[in-house]
Amino acid sequence: MSNPLSVEIQNKETVAKFLWTGFIIMFFVIQAIIWTIAISLTRNDVSHAMVSGFDVKISAEEQLQKEKLSKSLGWQSKLTVTKSVGANQVTGSADVVMRLQDRAGQPVLVPSIQLLTFHCGQAALIQEVELNSAEPGIFVGKMRIHRNGNWQFNSEIKSGEKVYLFQDRQYITQ
Repeated sequence: MSNPLSVEIQNKETVAKFLWTGFIIMFFVIQAIIWTIAISLTRNDVSHAMVSGFDVKISAEEQLQKEKLSKSLGWQSKLTVTKSVGANQVTGSADVVMRLQDRAGQPVLVPSIQLLTFHCGQAALIQEVELNSAEPGIFVGKMRIHRNGNWQFNSEIKSGEKVYLFQDRQYITQ
């Protein structure tokens, strides 16, 4: 004959096993739900972006050599971004002016400059801005400013065999 106290203890142990196992499984399920929500929210978020070839550029000896050669050119550049004014101004547009001189202070002669720019908070939204030569050493173009804040500007400017790597970061308002 079984002891009623023993049966009651066995029942309580069985219930406790199911409760604790369920409690642990619940934590795993909640964590899976949270991760699923987080991944779905960030998957298409423009503030989370992979910079193309970033890992290759950092470790590549060739890129370091390219940067060294660029600095040895002694070229000087100044980028100015100002809000566009005028009757036909597009909302959020800005005038971009770059001055580019060689070591001797003479203008660098290239037909145009391809400038890549993005808001630092939305690195996936890269704009290509073409700067055309307005006069020797002065290049102008327009870009769209959709957000206040820090903007990154990058370009590889080629003049014959010479390659100048341009990088700048500016705080811009609409």
